[in-house]
Amino acid sequence: SVAPKPSVKPHKTPKPVPSGFHRVKHGETLYSLSKKYGVPVPTLKKWNKIRSSLIHPGDLIRVENI
Repeated sequence: SVAPKPSVKPHKTPKPVPSGFHRVKHGETLYSLSKKYGVPVPTLKKWNKIRSSLIHPGDLIRVENI
């Protein structure tokens, strides 16, 4: 006989965020992260080699000078 398939799909466990980094959530901007972590936007852009100010949910952004 064939066992029934479980109705609950296993959910993906998000990868842990390394110390000194931040995983971008929906609605966050470089400006909001600069205020949250006390790091100027130009510094965040330099650390993360970002030219534009656009970041996307799921991006991993360095927020500490490590």
